[in-house]
Amino acid sequence: SQQKVGELSVALRDAQEELSHWVLVVQTISSTMPQRHEFRWAMDLIDTESSEMVPMRASSQLVPDDFDDMDYDFDDINGLASLRRQLKRSTTVFLRTKRQYITAVQEAFTYEDIVENKRKAKQ
Repeated sequence: SQQKVGELSVALRDAQEELSHWVLVVQTISSTMPQRHEFRWAMDLIDTESSEMVPMRASSQLVPDDFDDMDYDFDDINGLASLRRQLKRSTTVFLRTKRQYITAVQEAFTYEDIVENKRKAKQ
């Protein structure tokens, strides 16, 4: 039970880092894309969706050192669609892992209570 909680804790941290990364990418592209860009409407849609469906904003939580070294090509509609899919995928993984972690912690507490009550009953 404790091992499962530990494994899910690591998985949750990894999922949170992945999601934070993609939220930061969306924020950065949204802030740097010119207002008159032909696909600005798509970027606005992605940015709105990210603020609605993502349970966090990355600006205060993640500032990777190697972000400037990465080359993101989201100047065309296919790149923006790919960005949107990746953001949705990361959000789904994060929320699923979070639910699994919460369930595992609740099960561990329940098991601990059962063991403690049996121990007290024997005394």
